[in-house]
Amino acid sequence: MGKRILIGIGAVALAATIVAGGVAYLEMRKSREMEEKTKGYRSFSLRPRPVIDKTWTRYRCPEDKIAGFDFTDSAPVVEAEALLNTYGAGCVDKTEGTHGRRLRYYVPKSKTYVELDIEDNCGKSGCLVNVRLTGEAIFPSTCVSKADFKSLSTGKGVQLGDSEDKVRKLYGLPLSEGKSADKPGRYYLFYSDLAVSPDKDVPPEALPPGHAMRIAFQDAKVFSIEYITGE
Repeated sequence: MGKRILIGIGAVALAATIVAGGVAYLEMRKSREMEEKTKGYRSFSLRPRPVIDKTWTRYRCPEDKIAGFDFTDSAPVVEAEALLNTYGAGCVDKTEGTHGRRLRYYVPKSKTYVELDIEDNCGKSGCLVNVRLTGEAIFPSTCVSKADFKSLSTGKGVQLGDSEDKVRKLYGLPLSEGKSADKPGRYYLFYSDLAVSPDKDVPPEALPPGHAMRIAFQDAKVFSIEYITGE
């Protein structure tokens, strides 16, 4: 009787090992297939998103923090009232859309211009959806912030003046890249939430209005960082 029990336990353990090995093999095969499918488009430091349908696989933009603001799914929205209380009035500019405004702050210590896009139809007083850091004087330097920002970099540590090499090492291949048509010598790397089709002939595509990041360069140095969570 004892031998039968031991044999039974051994059989169950062997079956569990086989199943675990099979699952590991399938995951490895799936990973290799995905790597082949997206070769030349993106790196593989991406985090999976919940699958929305049964065909396309979706991935996250490889960054979710900038200037001390957290845009992960679990993070609470940043209310416009809290921004005004912390950083002061700065300068306000109406955004292109009809449902938002833009708070503008200049940070003298780092000579950085900060733009915060507010979506009015969000939260109690409107909430933060987009952030831009730039060294370009796109508004008057009199729009000084009342307090310093928690950081003037991305969550992974990219800041104005950093090299293109640093950006590529941290974030991998961008979804797209190109030159600025109106600014000679400037170019950009664009990272975005990504959808990958099971059809190898269909290239990956961005998911509007998902999270995205555009990093602009001048003289091979980071000149502007724009993080986008809204349309």
